[in-house]
Amino acid sequence: MLSLQGILSEHPFPRLLNFLHETDQTGRLLLKHSGISKTVYVVQGLAVNVESSLRDETLGRYLIKQGKITEDDYKKSVELMMNQGVQQGASLVKLGALKPKEFYQAVKDQTREKLLTCFGWTEGEYRYQEEISFVEDTYRFEMPFIPIMREGLARFFPDEFLDRELALVPDGPLIPEADLLERISSWNLEREESERVLQIDGEKGLPEILSSAGTKEKRLFYLLLMVGLIKPSNQLAEKLREVIPGEKHAPLQREALFVSLSAPEVIDEEPIEAEGDEDKRGEDEILAEYMEIKSKDYFSLLNVDSDAEDDDIEQAYHRKMAEFARDCFVPGLSAEAEARLEEINTQYIRAYESLRSPEHREKYRQELIGKSEFKARPGLEAERFLQKGMEYVRARDWAKAQEMFEKAVELSPEEPEYFGYLGWAVYSNEELDFEQRRDMAIEKLAKAIEINPNMDSIHVFMGKIYKDGGDAEEAIAEFRLALQCNPNCREAARELKAYGVET
Repeated sequence: MLSLQGILSEHPFPRLLNFLHETDQTGRLLLKHSGISKTVYVVQGLAVNVESSLRDETLGRYLIKQGKITEDDYKKSVELMMNQGVQQGASLVKLGALKPKEFYQAVKDQTREKLLTCFGWTEGEYRYQEEISFVEDTYRFEMPFIPIMREGLARFFPDEFLDRELALVPDGPLIPEADLLERISSWNLEREESERVLQIDGEKGLPEILSSAGTKEKRLFYLLLMVGLIKPSNQLAEKLREVIPGEKHAPLQREALFVSLSAPEVIDEEPIEAEGDEDKRGEDEILAEYMEIKSKDYFSLLNVDSDAEDDDIEQAYHRKMAEFARDCFVPGLSAEAEARLEEINTQYIRAYESLRSPEHREKYRQELIGKSEFKARPGLEAERFLQKGMEYVRARDWAKAQEMFEKAVELSPEEPEYFGYLGWAVYSNEELDFEQRRDMAIEKLAKAIEINPNMDSIHVFMGKIYKDGGDAEEAIAEFRLALQCNPNCREAARELKAYGVET
C-alpha cells in the first residue's frame, strides 16, 4: 500500500492532486498547517470529499455566507446538534431551513469549496495513505479533475508559487501532444488563453511564449505542463510532476464497491413523466435518503430494534429494497440520482450482511460500543460560547462578549474565527485603554489571518480598525481582501463604497 509524506512547500497541492489522479489512487490525503487540518478523500484518482477542522468551512457557516440560512437558523441547528447528536445538515432539514435536495446540493457545493481552498496551502505538511476502508462510510461527490485544477489554480494558488514552479521547467521548445487542441476543446478557454496556446509551435520555449503573458495564461501553461499535454524538448516536465522522483506506481485495481461517479450537477428540471407514472416518486426522496444513510447505524438504517431476530432483519431488508427499487421512481432521473440510488441499495445490502445472523449482529454490536451515546465535542461547546458571545455583542456588552470569546478560544485554540471575534470584542471594549486594546485586537486578528487568510469577517474587522486610525490605504486593502474571500460580503462592499471604490 502506497504511503507518502512531505512538506507542501516542496510538493504543492496541485502536484499532489495530479499525482493521485495519474496513478488512479484511492486513499486519504491529510494536510496540516498552523494547527488546522484537512483530509481529502480520493477514489480512483478523483477527490470525492473533504473534511476540514476550520469552523469557517463547516456547512452552517458556508450556508450563511451563501445567504441560504440565517444566523438564527444556524444557532438553532447547533442546539439541535448538541441535544440530539444529529449532523448539522440533518438538523437544518429538521428545522425546515433546508429542503432535502437543497441539503444535498449545499453539501456538494461546500465540499467543492473546501477542496479548492487547499490550493492556497503552500506551507505545512502532508501525508497520504492508500486505503479503501473509508469508501462505504463517506459521502462521495464527483469533482472532475480538470475543472477543479483550473478553478483551484485560478482562485487560490499564490502567484509567487506559480512563478517558482514554472522556473523548474527545463529549457527547450515546447512540443504539444498531437491531440492537444482536441483535448482542451471543452476547457472553456478565454480568448487570450487560446491565442497563447496557438503559439506552441515546437520551436518557441516557455520563456518566449509567456514573455508578455498574464497570470491566467501562466496558470493554464502550468496545468498543461503538469498533466503532460505540452513538453519541453518533448520530455515531461518531471520537476513539476514529481512526488516520488523516478518511481512509478501502478494504479489501484478498481473494486466493485465503487459506485459510478459520472454524475453532473443537480438541476431543478422536472423529470419526464410517462403515462402511469403519476404515483411514482422523484429524485428528492433519493437524495434525502442518501444524506441520511451514512450517518445511521445498520439497525437504524433498516428500522429495526437492536434485539431484532433473523426474520425481522430479513423482512426489514426486503421492505427497504422494495421501497427504493428503481421502478418505484419516475423515468428520466438525473445520472446523479441514479448513482445515489445505487449507493443506497448497496448500503442496505451491507446492512443486511452485517445483521443477518446472531453471530453477525453480535460482531456488529461490538463495533458500535462507544458510539451509541452522543458526546458533546469541544468544538460544539466552544460554539455555544461563541453564540453566547454574539448575544452580548448585540447587547453592546463588549466585556461579557470578550469573556465568552476567550472561553471559546480556550476550548478550540486552533480555530481562527474565534480569535477574530475575540479581537473585535477586545477592540470594542472601552473598559480597556485604547492603545492597549487596539494593539491586542490587531494581535488576535493577525493570529486569525495567519491560520486562515480566507475569512472575510476577519479582514472586515481589521479594515475597520485601520479605518478608525485614518489609514485609508490599509483599510481599503483589507476590505478588498474580504470581498475576494466572499464576494457576497455586504459589509466590505459597503465600506468600499463609502471610500468611493468600485467593487
